[in-house]
Amino acid sequence: MLFVMLATKVAAPVTTVCRCLGTILNRHRGPILLTNRTVSFYTLFNRRRSPPSLHLMTDRQRRIDEACRGLGWVFIMVGVTFAALPLYRMFCESTGFGGTTNVAKALEHIEQMNTVPERLIRVRFNADVNSSMQWKFKPVQNEIYVNPGETALAFFTAENPSDRPIVGISTYNLTPFQAAYYFNKIQCFCFDEQILRPGETVDLPVFFYIDPEYVNDPQLEYIDDMMLSYTFFESKSNLVLPSPFDPTNRPLLKNNNGTGESSKNGNELSQEKRQLLEKA
Repeated sequence: MLFVMLATKVAAPVTTVCRCLGTILNRHRGPILLTNRTVSFYTLFNRRRSPPSLHLMTDRQRRIDEACRGLGWVFIMVGVTFAALPLYRMFCESTGFGGTTNVAKALEHIEQMNTVPERLIRVRFNADVNSSMQWKFKPVQNEIYVNPGETALAFFTAENPSDRPIVGISTYNLTPFQAAYYFNKIQCFCFDEQILRPGETVDLPVFFYIDPEYVNDPQLEYIDDMMLSYTFFESKSNLVLPSPFDPTNRPLLKNNNGTGESSKNGNELSQEKRQLLEKA
């Protein structure tokens, strides 16, 4: 009994001190736990009397942080804007979206392809020019027939009947859109500048094949007809041209001096055309 009374008398002041400390800690738990700064005794027990400069520094830091976040978003949006066009082109090339055809890159795959003789595909060709373009542009052949897994060669003719040099650049697509995924170009004049002097005419080749997997696509089971379309636009001097998808994808009729001009006569064009046809 005596031991219990002594323990009670000793524990009473200890309990009182603990309660006081607990109250103080609970009251100031926010600034102690939510900041990494050293909190002085004066700031802890006189928070309401803290100098105004601390609040001004906090507001200034908050505004600086908000400005940095805003600038970060601006840089991100600018980067996305510049990357949108090449990313979209890569997406179209890989999926055939919008009738954008593929560019053949694996020559070993082409050599090892198996032709599907029981399936014959008709490929028609269409040529257009923009309303402001003064060129005459047309396909040499209106259509050809090709088996999946077989390479084929077609030609387009471009003429500049005006009295001034004109630089043109072409885009292309293929319909139906579902077939574009299996249409692969080995050589093409698209997305590359072509310059024609007054009265000059050039032949532009398109070397392509249809992937043998075309016959295994259920959506293309009854589609044996497709159209490859090219449209030429006048390229302005300050226009930033997109890079071709394939670094070897260059027009046939260009000089090696980098000017992009063609100085070959009709006999040379015919010889090169025959050589390409023999290779095909």
